[in-house]
Amino acid sequence: MKRWKKIAEALGICLLLAAFLSACGVATETEFVENGCYRIELPADWNEAFADETRQIYESPAGDALLTVIFEVGGYNYYSPDDLAENLGGMLAAVAEDMEKEKTLSGGKSPYRYLYTGTTADGEDIVADASIVVSGDMLRYYLFLLCGADEYGQYLPAYEKAVESFRLSSTEEEIYQKYLGAEAKEAENAENEGDAGKAEDPEES
Repeated sequence: MKRWKKIAEALGICLLLAAFLSACGVATETEFVENGCYRIELPADWNEAFADETRQIYESPAGDALLTVIFEVGGYNYYSPDDLAENLGGMLAAVAEDMEKEKTLSGGKSPYRYLYTGTTADGEDIVADASIVVSGDMLRYYLFLLCGADEYGQYLPAYEKAVESFRLSSTEEEIYQKYLGAEAKEAENAENEGDAGKAEDPEES
């Protein structure tokens, strides 16, 4: 489990992993997760491993798969499909330096879906299935499934259900304003911390 959490931290993104078959081969129950910006259907026993304003990471019970949701500013009018694929590849390079786009997948809700493969420093073959599930004039959402190559088939059905179920629960404008508010608050906190540091060490001022 620690290994996958380290990978999630390295990605710096929100992996939305949804796909889990129980030991008896029957899919677990699912539930809808709502965070104020989007709504998505995930296996009920997956846990939120990380969350901030732009990313949420969900982890399988066994700790061998991650599903991440990533928010970014800008829609299709900002980037071409090739640009988006390159951007996704850059995110995944932190997991494995040789991570490459193997193919473009078609079908389903997402008009842009890419499959990446690579090998970790420990020699494990891994797979990342990345879908762009929302892209309007102001924002876009990515959905990632990251797991070992041997586990990909096991987690794929739940991941595809997550992709198909993904819906915005607020307008683009409302989500964008939340993002701007979070950015402003973060900048204010950083400035206050800087001022506090100067007050503690007046010789630096």
